[in-house]
Amino acid sequence: MPSIETSSNLIERSSKNHRNSVESSSKLHRNAINQNPVELHRNLIEKLLKICRINFQTSLSSITPSSILYTISILTLLMFF
Repeated sequence: MPSIETSSNLIERSSKNHRNSVESSSKLHRNAINQNPVELHRNLIEKLLKICRINFQTSLSSITPSSILYTISILTLLMFF
């Protein structure tokens, strides 16, 4: 059974992680609100293409139908964003 001090540290660390997560999320949200919608959309597509390019380069030999469908579904969702 964990000691009281360990539990206290765990609660404190969890609270700190949650606070950091909320602050980070709020910052991203504020940045998204302040951006032009076209600029935001372009940035999202650039990030997605960068991720796809990295994945494509690292796993060229392991392309599967599910990975192709996953990429197509993400691109389709971005079109309607």
